Amino acid sequence: MKRGQILKIIGVSTVCVLVYVLYVSTMFYRQKSNSISTSPQHVARIQRRFHTEYPVTTIKTVTLQIQSEDRCQPKKNLFMLKTHKSGSSTLQNILHRYADKHNLTLVLPKFSHQLGYPNKFTRDVVYEVPWNEYNIFAQHSRFNLPEVMKLMPEDTVYVTILREPAAQFESLFTYYKLGNHLKISGENKLEEFLRIPNQYSSRRNSIQRYIQNNYMFDLGFNPNQFVTDTKLAKVIEKLDIVFDLVLIAEYFDESLILLRYLMCWDLDSLVYFSLNAREQASVHSMSDSMRDKISEWNSADDSLYRYFNETFWQKVELFGEQRMEEEIWALKERRQKYWDMCVDDVTTNGKGVWHLPGVNVKSYSLKESAKRNKDCEQMTKPEIPFTHELISKLRQRITAFRHSHISMDNW
Repeated sequence: MKRGQILKIIGVSTVCVLVYVLYVSTMFYRQKSNSISTSPQHVARIQRRFHTEYPVTTIKTVTLQIQSEDRCQPKKNLFMLKTHKSGSSTLQNILHRYADKHNLTLVLPKFSHQLGYPNKFTRDVVYEVPWNEYNIFAQHSRFNLPEVMKLMPEDTVYVTILREPAAQFESLFTYYKLGNHLKISGENKLEEFLRIPNQYSSRRNSIQRYIQNNYMFDLGFNPNQFVTDTKLAKVIEKLDIVFDLVLIAEYFDESLILLRYLMCWDLDSLVYFSLNAREQASVHSMSDSMRDKISEWNSADDSLYRYFNETFWQKVELFGEQRMEEEIWALKERRQKYWDMCVDDVTTNGKGVWHLPGVNVKSYSLKESAKRNKDCEQMTKPEIPFTHELISKLRQRITAFRHSHISMDNW
């Protein structure tokens, strides 16, 4: 047999073997993984976030593997769009503590505790650092992706958090006393608003952004621009591409576990106490009819929430329900440990807690033995004083950085 024929046979045989190995490997992983029907873009996104190594294909059913914690490296760059009345203050506290512990640079405001809100975010509101590198963005802002991308590193993970819109709207309405701003008379101002919302919302004022589709406003859109389902669907699809994870407030622990593996962070970094939550006496009870009216009035937010709630549970399924239960049990165990170590009592409207008169917000008093414990102190610190503390620390870092560079220049 000629040498060329032999080489040709060997080449064909090699290709066959490789194809067979690839097929067997694929079938093996399919047996050990969950499957999800999704678009190629969604596949690529989940592959990136959960450390999978499958090639992006055009098939609609793709099998994904989530790597274990010991096979990843902690990520340090994260953008969190801080939404209103959705558990975002608690999430922000987690991110503030992580940045402070690991000496990461937070995107902090020059003034106040927000980044230009309600105006769309621009870089000129940021406290500038001479090393020109930022890691974690967690202050209130109105989303402006091009400006954020100019500021944050390319490998930044993008997250936000949503809450069921009827519950979120009630919280907004009560927390900010929107009925008073809208000059609604009567004892049940929320119920009266829902009777004729168009009439009341036409009274333009400074709280207009809270009146309808507040999530869409925070995400940078005109809350009233979604006149067709097709247009709204395209907007939601774009947001799904931008955000790596949308946490769901009603399933905060599950959300944190997904965030933990997305960022490859240790469990203690995600232990929390709920912040900026109202006492039950300050929560307005709602009938099913009121909930339905709120969902209809905030139809864009409602569609947004339902979409991301569905994709959230797809991620949980990929993660593994049994594995999720074990992780949540471990998180609750750690939280109980910190609670026993830190908290003396749950109080109301403590030092530094922002609230309007008549609205009661939960706060915490520390045990005497915990008052010098940094973890306990930071976990219970409200947003505004914590932000001011972090700005002060940032100023000290900037001063030290400049002094060190002056010394090096003079050496």
